[in-house]
Amino acid sequence: MIPIWDKTLPTITSCLDATFRRLGGVLAYVLTDNEKTVTTDHVAGIAVRNPEIVEVARHYGTTIRTCLPADPESKGGSEATVRIAKADLVPKDVNLRDHYKTFGELEAACRDFCDEVNSRVHRAIRRRPDERLAEELQRLHPLPRRPFTASFGTTRRVNWDSTISVEAVRYSVPHELIDTRVWARFHGDELIVTAVDEDGLTKEIARHRRGRPGDRVLDDSHYLPRRVREADRTPKAASAEEAAFCARARRRVLASGSGFDWCSPHQDEDERGRWALQALLGR
Repeated sequence: MIPIWDKTLPTITSCLDATFRRLGGVLAYVLTDNEKTVTTDHVAGIAVRNPEIVEVARHYGTTIRTCLPADPESKGGSEATVRIAKADLVPKDVNLRDHYKTFGELEAACRDFCDEVNSRVHRAIRRRPDERLAEELQRLHPLPRRPFTASFGTTRRVNWDSTISVEAVRYSVPHELIDTRVWARFHGDELIVTAVDEDGLTKEIARHRRGRPGDRVLDDSHYLPRRVREADRTPKAASAEEAAFCARARRRVLASGSGFDWCSPHQDEDERGRWALQALLGR
């Protein structure tokens, strides 16, 4: 069970990929309803598939099947699952469940719900679903190494300032990815950024809270540390006059008896510079 905000193609694709990877293999077919991302029309009672979802199915080696309109037999299973999940997971007076503070809390609740129902004996099969799955894994198709790229969202080019723009908001990514292409998509109240390395392996590289238009959402770990700052720089003579100035500062520090040797390799470089200049200026 995976909670989602919308039924766009990237979201549907990411749900399929996550489901297959949780199961450990690809099913021969998947059954869903007739949303526009899956079925564009019906001709003579036959569903016309969205070409994009056909590409997704071909990538995973599965078949997309849809419920028949107004047919309780084909729609009953999927709708019953949704009904049970809503009764247990959606906050109501009858189940006394608290409201979720974040979308991540809802995701965690859904994972716990799946673990709970799959570890208890099912009334119809008289067995635990997770035990049954262990046997059925032998009949599943192997997973492709890489997810279908649409599941990552839309592509973005990383700017010189190590950010990407999504819906008028600047989000940071690791500085090593400047001038490369990444994928970004919203999942609940978070933005997930994914990259593909030279070996074709995918990796989540950033996750941010959703910002408001005009915001800059930055992660300091995405940037190189600033070891040299304007106010904490070590004096470096660029002329004879500046060299004499620094020499007088050093002599004054040593004459003060503080034992703070500007040129000692055992002292912090920035700290030496500050002490020398402060001594020369009489601060």
